[in-house]
Amino acid sequence: MSLLEVAGLRAGYGAAEVLHGIDLSVAEGGATAVLGANGAGKTTLLRAITGGVRRSGRIAFDGTDITARRTDQIARLGVGHVPQGRGTLNRLSVRDNLLAGALLRRNRREVKAGVAECLQLFPRLGERIDASAAALSGGEQQMLAIARALMGRPRLLLLDEPSLGLAPRVTAEVFAALHRLRTESGLTLLLVEQNARIALDLVDDAAVVEAGRLTLTGPAAEIAGDDGVRRAYLGV
Repeated sequence: MSLLEVAGLRAGYGAAEVLHGIDLSVAEGGATAVLGANGAGKTTLLRAITGGVRRSGRIAFDGTDITARRTDQIARLGVGHVPQGRGTLNRLSVRDNLLAGALLRRNRREVKAGVAECLQLFPRLGERIDASAAALSGGEQQMLAIARALMGRPRLLLLDEPSLGLAPRVTAEVFAALHRLRTESGLTLLLVEQNARIALDLVDDAAVVEAGRLTLTGPAAEIAGDDGVRRAYLGV
């Protein structure tokens, strides 16, 4: 069963159209990677799903049409978004960033438990709990951005280039946490990622975007074996 269904999606900025009729589905409990060159429209796809750009077509989350809904309404339904560039609240501490991610939740006991779960997932954050987000390393900021999104208890998590600017060791640590989320909580993931190799190891399915159009979709293993994908994104 699909948790997210995108049909005929067109989106852009002002008069400029970036996406030209995207059709995409993400299975509940599954993970899908979106691959493509810089400027292909990957980030716009995630922004369109969360209501951040002008869009038309149909976007359905768990059977509910969210195409015309505001970003906060979409978040309340259970869609979390970790944007490119992390978007941490630099003046706030790690603890306060996590609490900011739980603003839509009312049960204080559950919020406290959510903080504990995030610190278990990313132990580094526990060591820096009182530090300002600005004082964190790039990898720690990425962990905080993911943890803050998780504090909203999403059913679907959108991630935009989570490995961007990270050392290979830190990237492996972040993706190990994402794999743990998949296996332990059944969280559904839609992942935009330049590091195709590590992305395809995490997900079930993948899609390739070129110039605002989907040019290839299928199981991750088949996409990884496609000669064009291997040359363009895997370097083999």
